Amino acid sequence: MFRPPEYYLTQEFLDRCAGVPVIMNHPTDSATINPADVRIVGTVIHAFPNPADPTEILCVLRIIDGFMQQDLLTKILSTSPSIVVAGSRISDGVIVEGAPIAAPDHLAICELGVWDHQGPPSGIDQTILPATDAESITAELEENAQSGGEIGPEENKHADSSGISQFNEHEPSSTGQAIDWLEAITPTAPKVFDLSAIN
Repeated sequence: MFRPPEYYLTQEFLDRCAGVPVIMNHPTDSATINPADVRIVGTVIHAFPNPADPTEILCVLRIIDGFMQQDLLTKILSTSPSIVVAGSRISDGVIVEGAPIAAPDHLAICELGVWDHQGPPSGIDQTILPATDAESITAELEENAQSGGEIGPEENKHADSSGISQFNEHEPSSTGQAIDWLEAITPTAPKVFDLSAIN
């Protein structure tokens, strides 16, 4: 179903995509979902215009369902959005669109999505790697994680996420010395309660 790009290529619509539920296949009897009747497998966390086709919107999803994660790694799947249109009415079972789009209702993962332009499923950008390539990439990531970069282990324990040390005892502008919080804790003497004194 064609929708004029000006209905959905707005910052308001992109903002409304965040938090939209991701389900497997559309409900059979409704364009909108009832969370009690569907299995939500994830959520949309970010939406942005497609750089290759500015009339389309791409979304970043967070998939929390383990079975769906496995399917996404092993199968070619697509997406199909369901959009709630303000002022829409149903006539003889056909949705007649009126006012501009109000909000997306859900995003369905399916075998062939409406955004595939009658072609093969292309709604989900996924790269399926052969097992041998996946193992070499995993080994490379583990090696990089263990190397620790150029910051030594002693300095790295007080570094922030950018790798810059927060504390430097030789730098006057430093915020101060690092504190070993476990060593700084002094145990208190145990308290003894005399239960016989309670009336």
